[in-house]
Amino acid sequence: MEELIKNKKKLIATGFAAILTILVSIVLLFSFAPIFKGEASVLILLLLFVLLIPLNISMAVTGVKVINEILFGERKMSVLHDTEIEQMDKEVEKKAKEADEISLSLSKLKDALSGITDWERFGQSLLTAVSKQMEMVIGIVYKFNGTEYNSVATYSYFADKTPPSFKEGEGINGQVVKDKKAIFLSDVPKGYVQVISGLGNEKPSNLMLLPLIKNDIAVGVIEIATFKKVGKGIIMGADEISNFIGNLTPEI
Repeated sequence: MEELIKNKKKLIATGFAAILTILVSIVLLFSFAPIFKGEASVLILLLLFVLLIPLNISMAVTGVKVINEILFGERKMSVLHDTEIEQMDKEVEKKAKEADEISLSLSKLKDALSGITDWERFGQSLLTAVSKQMEMVIGIVYKFNGTEYNSVATYSYFADKTPPSFKEGEGINGQVVKDKKAIFLSDVPKGYVQVISGLGNEKPSNLMLLPLIKNDIAVGVIEIATFKKVGKGIIMGADEISNFIGNLTPEI
């Protein structure tokens, strides 16, 4: 930018100098013409003047063109810069929106779950709160009863049988509570419950199994099936979510 300003100043100075030279040439011609009247010097002076005019005009025109090109280039750069800033703002806004969509708001979960002392009501409130933040198709909450995990709440669960109980280490759910780590599957195991609703007889393609950790114990599990992949925000924050919800659970 400083280089452009410097060049503009030089070009403007050159243009003024060319114009000034033309004016001086005209003054000199008319001033000295009487002295050289009838002499060959007048012809020489006139010839120099005639040659000087197009030269100076060319210098001035060239300077103006270069100045215009520089100004046009600066305007173009300014427009591109503004466009880039606008594009960056849109990208930031888009990323912020995506972050809201792919992660769970812990504050909203806390508002929905705080103070609940009954596990059945807690489980139902948890599923309802989660369904408001992600496109959940099926949801199940399990509670640890001391020996195994039993379902205490469901969401859009249309199977004839109650979700089966499981013990630590049994099946996928059992592995989740054994390791105290969430599991995310993009291919739901064969035989998993189908959705019987207005959507037809479809099978959810993605499954999230999240242990509810309290005092380093898996006091429960939330199982969520979706048609869409679980967002990266939830996957990356799975441990934090597990402990956060776990600490809100009622006493066993």
